[in-house]
Amino acid sequence: MGLKFDEFQVGASYESARRTVREADVQLFAGLSADYNPLHTDEQYIKENTGFRQCIVHGALTFAISTGFSFQDGLTRGTTLGFLGTEIAWKKPVYAGDTIHMVTTVLDKIESKKPGRGIVIFGRDIYNQDGELCMASKATLLVKRDS
Repeated sequence: MGLKFDEFQVGASYESARRTVREADVQLFAGLSADYNPLHTDEQYIKENTGFRQCIVHGALTFAISTGFSFQDGLTRGTTLGFLGTEIAWKKPVYAGDTIHMVTTVLDKIESKKPGRGIVIFGRDIYNQDGELCMASKATLLVKRDS
């Protein structure tokens, strides 16, 4: 069981496991989302038109992996009542072959007028194998509490 509202401490940080993003992940995501933007799928386009060293991983895929990290860490497993929103900024590209991980930080807690719940705002930042920040996000969750 994950943590409840009152158990979260503002400023506490948690680091996820790592995951290497593979070319197959990018291709599967392109097929699933129908997003065949050449930034993600056309190496020749990248060479001729961008400053990237190779095709970049979809930002939406990076975000999707972050949701997996947040489930795997178990912080709110069984205590989440709702996902209220997110803010995302992509800082550096993620490339196939990069190994990424997430640092989750409790940024704020907001009391609810309704009993049994509260709002927790998390920072969820994705870093690559070189320690570079690739995606900065805030996730706002409605979380169970005892009273």
